[in-house]
Amino acid sequence: MEAQHWTEIKAKYKIGTFVMGKVIQHRHFGIFLDIGEPGVRGLVRIVDFVDRGDMNEGLYPEIGLTVGGIVYGYSDKENAQINLSATPSVLHRFLVPLKGSSQQI
Repeated sequence: MEAQHWTEIKAKYKIGTFVMGKVIQHRHFGIFLDIGEPGVRGLVRIVDFVDRGDMNEGLYPEIGLTVGGIVYGYSDKENAQINLSATPSVLHRFLVPLKGSSQQI
């Protein structure tokens, strides 16, 4: 991916942005999402699903299902991945902002 395009993607999907995507692949370390950007995937790592307790591949959302997450980081432009958190505490903090609360992950 060109550096300019990757810079534009990162500007569009800033840290803290809520992103929806369709589950396209399960891996032992997490799931990949099609977020509607050519050449760019969302990644929800297995540790980014639950606040506490156990998460395993058997609990992953089905392929084809649309899910959401909050952007918390990026891979390098060669992998073109946007790292997403789907933990309840992070989703709640960003989707239901409370008066006077900080919006940092």
